[in-house]
Amino acid sequence: MPQDTPPAPSVTPWKAPLAVSLVGLLIFALEYAWLWRSASGGLETIMIFAGVLFAIGWALPPRPSLHGLRMGLLSSALVISTVPLVLVLLLGLAMSAG
Repeated sequence: MPQDTPPAPSVTPWKAPLAVSLVGLLIFALEYAWLWRSASGGLETIMIFAGVLFAIGWALPPRPSLHGLRMGLLSSALVISTVPLVLVLLLGLAMSAG
């Protein structure tokens, strides 16, 4: 009877979270530079929430059991940090078309 062996752990479990974080932090930094001064209370709240999710995602201990949670937090932060930029682009498109 063959013995089931568990799969070998990934040597670099940080590559996927790092890729998500680099894209998300780039968008987050651009939004901070472009929108922070003119942002209303809602946009500031969204940007702060995304920053907190990035911080929590990287503060988790590097255990394989927490990899899914880390990817979920960082992916959510990426999506949340793109929301204000998409809204500003759609608003600009609507104003230029009308």
